[in-house]
Amino acid sequence: QKLVDLSRVIVGFIVINQFVVWFLRADYLASVLDLSSKQVVGWALSKQPNTQLARDALSNAISRHQPNANTLIFHSDQGVQYCANAFVQYCKSKN
Repeated sequence: QKLVDLSRVIVGFIVINQFVVWFLRADYLASVLDLSSKQVVGWALSKQPNTQLARDALSNAISRHQPNANTLIFHSDQGVQYCANAFVQYCKSKN
């Protein structure tokens, strides 16, 4: 069995930004983590937990770190933001 090279795996997730909620504003933070370095490599904030938020976070990670998109693996919880056709098409366009 071949193991996955963690240097090419990134993970995305969306959470409610608790600090902003404290000020009675519900903002959402989408983060992209590099599993190899365990660092946040991309992020985006939005008032809505939608597909555009997920796309913006991944776009931020790609533009900041310029990984080889042909070998990159993106993993998420497969929520509606990540399963939406617009997000899937964005990912395909990066290959």
